[in-house]
Amino acid sequence: RVHLVNLADWNPAKHFKHLTTATVFVCLTSTYGSGNIPHHANSFLAWIGAQKETRLLNGVYYSVLGFGSSAYPRFCEAAVTFDRSLNDVGCVRVAPLGKVDALKGSDLTFVTWTLSVFSGLNGFMEQEAHSSRDERFATKRDEPKIKNKIRNALNHFVLQLKPDLVRTTYSHSIFYLTTDSICTIASKWPSTRTGIVSSTRILYNKSIKNDGIPERVVTCVSVDVQKVPGGTFYSPGDNVAIFPRQSEAAVLRAAQAFGIESKLDTIFGFERPGSKSGYDNVVPFPTPTNVRTALTTFLGIESRPSAESIRRLLGYAKGSDSTKLYDILGNSASGGVDEWLVSNCITWVTCFEHFPSLRVDFGGVPLSVLLNIIPPQHPRYYSIASSLDVTPGEFTLVVGHHAFTVGRNNIGAVDIRHGTCSSYIRDLLVGDEVEFHIIPVRSFRLPISNAAPVVCISTGTGFAPIYGFVQQRLQRMRESKSKLPADEFILIHGARDESELPFAKELKLAVATKAITAIHYALSRSAFTPKQYVQDLIRSPVLAAQLYKLLTTNEKSSVYVCGDANMANSVRAALSNILSPQILQTMVDRGTYREEIFGLFNFEKK
Repeated sequence: RVHLVNLADWNPAKHFKHLTTATVFVCLTSTYGSGNIPHHANSFLAWIGAQKETRLLNGVYYSVLGFGSSAYPRFCEAAVTFDRSLNDVGCVRVAPLGKVDALKGSDLTFVTWTLSVFSGLNGFMEQEAHSSRDERFATKRDEPKIKNKIRNALNHFVLQLKPDLVRTTYSHSIFYLTTDSICTIASKWPSTRTGIVSSTRILYNKSIKNDGIPERVVTCVSVDVQKVPGGTFYSPGDNVAIFPRQSEAAVLRAAQAFGIESKLDTIFGFERPGSKSGYDNVVPFPTPTNVRTALTTFLGIESRPSAESIRRLLGYAKGSDSTKLYDILGNSASGGVDEWLVSNCITWVTCFEHFPSLRVDFGGVPLSVLLNIIPPQHPRYYSIASSLDVTPGEFTLVVGHHAFTVGRNNIGAVDIRHGTCSSYIRDLLVGDEVEFHIIPVRSFRLPISNAAPVVCISTGTGFAPIYGFVQQRLQRMRESKSKLPADEFILIHGARDESELPFAKELKLAVATKAITAIHYALSRSAFTPKQYVQDLIRSPVLAAQLYKLLTTNEKSSVYVCGDANMANSVRAALSNILSPQILQTMVDRGTYREEIFGLFNFEKK
């Protein structure tokens, strides 16, 4: 039997017995910010720490699996923290810490980690089965029965927890429909998107920065949430997940690469899985649908294949393609398939362009396999740049267009890639439909009152949530009946030059009304001022002295950092030098030093 517990719902009185009597305790966690654990897991981690004295967790078998991206400097740091904490209180590690890297695909890591958990349990079982001291393993005679139970429990756990991670071992059967037979299906079957995605319309979309350089286009888009069933609530600092759609050009390129141009209008459906599949009758995306819609909306055709997926494709390759793929998979000296995937920025589309014998119309990968093996399109996450108090019924996003060069493609032309979702948002028109999901980020919210000093540090489009804070602060000041002035709100923002300074008119109003008490800009490529980054500006004597006084004389003072991971690390180092590492760590521990950061990966091929 498997007990799944969301750590946000952790209750020692309710779950402690399950934890101490389980055959194995498995902890799965992502990492937030700069190596922090998710905010809703803080109480559980604190509870674990308190058990060092009670010794109640002594001998509990455990393993930890982290989910993250190596684009972040402190990759899977939260998983490391959990692993160390559980080991420190006497728990027994049955399998090494697993780290799932979003950049390299999750299939193989997840399956390998699961097998290592089972292997570790087998090892401990052989030691413990001879002793009656551990009633979980009882006697040697019961060992085969217990092994079978553990194997079944792990299989059920894997399928129940994350079915899309084990697509290598199970595929949905595909059936094809005519336009007549599709009418016999009363409703679409539930999918992984069911119940979480809302659909609404674009109110406006305008470019706030466009100098002809693709990677410097910044789009401001407003989304209508007034007519969403059940309403939509958010606070400044929250995120929104946007489900992108591929452009017509991207779909046609994919269809050509896959060899399915003639099948774009083919209607198909997933056979509804039975109870034995472990999928609980849920399919990867809503069907019936046609191939064109699947490529446009539901399949991650521009995502990176996993190493395990490449191994599966090898079975369909022919001739020289087969030899090349075999060499890539077997060349461990140069990093093997993972290195090839990353260094060449391989996507599902470019993979099929590199190895044309895989095409459906060349007798390579069957269409039914193709529709199963490409993972679902994942949403992209953006910080909300507005406040419901100021703009009720809508939310605003500020999105920088992601464009990068990866050398030359298979025909020798310069290969320029564009971010799937940033391109999608840039090209949206007023009235277009967009699918989204609000994600609360309770650890990145303004203090309840304006009477608490705030320092905001951002770069580029990291200014988005800060602008939401400014709007909320302005509204609070309008509604406040108190004559006391609001406490200090200092904004430190980094950009390349003056043309990239965001919302200049709105910020001048905020300064005039004292919603912002001071703005400091660091410009790295200005023709008029010396090169400077935000960490350099923070260290400048006058500002450093001001920050030291503000952050050390009032324990309610808060720091908000929003930008890429490298910037966040540099800012943390600068503030650590100004305040002292101990003071900064105290702010982190009490939740007054907050980070909302994103990873950067260098896609440029030299």
